Amino acid sequence: MLKHYIENKDLIPDLLDYGWMIRNESWTDCPPSIQKKIEDDQLKSYFIGNNPKLHAKNQEALRK
Repeated sequence: MLKHYIENKDLIPDLLDYGWMIRNESWTDCPPSIQKKIEDDQLKSYFIGNNPKLHAKNQEALRK
């Protein structure tokens, strides 16, 4: 059942990566508490540099 609204649309790719279902880019079966945890983890990994997807982007930005 897709009954939880997605507040942060930037999380949609991450929710899909974790296996959660998305409908109409607004609804998911992922509870808000888990969405918040994913968002917090994403933010931490961005600043710490642990996320390999973001690491290359960060390195390119530092070279400019």
